[in-house]
Amino acid sequence: MPQKALSFVIIGIIWLFLFSIPLGQGRTVFDVAHHYVVDSTPVHWILGQVDETISETDRVSRRAGDWVESNQEKLSQSESYYDFTE
Repeated sequence: MPQKALSFVIIGIIWLFLFSIPLGQGRTVFDVAHHYVVDSTPVHWILGQVDETISETDRVSRRAGDWVESNQEKLSQSESYYDFTE
């Protein structure tokens, strides 16, 4: 276990140094990788789809809550109209 933890730390430090290599104009390997991997059109499309899904789910949830409330109100009105204790 200690050997695995030590190797994890060493690889992490090497990883940090690799991403901090300067490439000129104040940019590093991390900046360039972020631009081409994370800040790309497919990623923006996926984020847009996720945002759209979240808003749609929220809208459906609100409408379902309204529907449940209206039906509970109707049910309570019908229960008060009819006597089911017989």
